[in-house]
Amino acid sequence: MGYYSDLRISITKRDYLSMIEKNKASSIDCNDLLLPDNAIIKEFKKDGNSCILIQLDSLKYYKEFEAVQQFEEYLSKTRNGYVFLRIGSKWDDIEYRNTAKIKALEEPFKFIEMIKKKAIKEITNKKTKYTKTKMEYIYTDKDDILEFYESNSKIYNDIKEQYDQNIQFKLFLNVDTNETESLSVLQMRKADEDTYSEIIKEYIPIESALYYLGYQDEEELLKEINESEKSEEELEY
Repeated sequence: MGYYSDLRISITKRDYLSMIEKNKASSIDCNDLLLPDNAIIKEFKKDGNSCILIQLDSLKYYKEFEAVQQFEEYLSKTRNGYVFLRIGSKWDDIEYRNTAKIKALEEPFKFIEMIKKKAIKEITNKKTKYTKTKMEYIYTDKDDILEFYESNSKIYNDIKEQYDQNIQFKLFLNVDTNETESLSVLQMRKADEDTYSEIIKEYIPIESALYYLGYQDEEELLKEINESEKSEEELEY
């Protein structure tokens, strides 16, 4: 049990050997993070520099652990800096640090720059390919609203109970493919009231919004809302 992370850390071979020597003299044991018994140690050379890539998989990398604190201190005192990548169990838990003083240390992490360039290119293409990138959805149907909140049992049960008291709800969902999150707003109206009042306002990951709307990805949504807009223009013409 617990939370696990995968780590990749690059340092110069000189700094790596220095860390091992420091660890031998330390009362806090960092061997699990440094030695081949538990970590995968890969040596590589770039531009005449001898470097080390430390690979650690399925590790409980808790900042409260003394060994982790000691290891972080070793990293902070490396002569030539380091590149650090930690990917946690949660899909959006990614930590990246780069204090490298020599370019060679970035070699194992070139894929990050490639992903960044590709993402920027795709976003640029989307913006030029589609004129409309956002859409607002309004739901008043009981089943649609309950489905939206079914992952939160407390809200789900509260709404269901209030429906039995003849209270009406209206859900607004704003999706913008240029953003990573979508805004959802739930309003309610009692039987003796003329207007709705806002009761819940929250941001959810755009992936969750797309899943609720029944789209596999952003591209599918963009195609539909832009084709719909094009059809309306043709009708007007």
